[in-house]
Amino acid sequence: MCGVLHATFPPQIRYVLLTPVHLVPPLHVQVLTKGYGFAINANVKLDERYGRLNGARAFAATEEGTGNVIVYPFPSAAACTDEASKWWVCWVAWDTHANEIGCGGVGFAQQTARSNGLQWLAKNAL
Repeated sequence: MCGVLHATFPPQIRYVLLTPVHLVPPLHVQVLTKGYGFAINANVKLDERYGRLNGARAFAATEEGTGNVIVYPFPSAAACTDEASKWWVCWVAWDTHANEIGCGGVGFAQQTARSNGLQWLAKNAL
């Protein structure tokens, strides 16, 4: 039976099926907090409430409403990850070399924030 499970289900589902029930977080918690989802094309806007684009050392992107990605510049990577880690919305953060320095939030929007945020940053800031 285990051979069938390994051949049939992806690793994250196998983990749920083969782990004792008391050790497994509910599947909806795993799905909503692990960055699963899909990327859609979105309108991207800049919000400079945490720092100015000129001179920014890090950036965070969120999807706030379907198809609306907001990019936030920050004066440092620490300020970026400290602030973004307080947000409940999905977020992805990068340094000025486009290295991902963090991500979080609850929902399915990380891939949309990631792909659209990086595209916008490549054209406007990096």
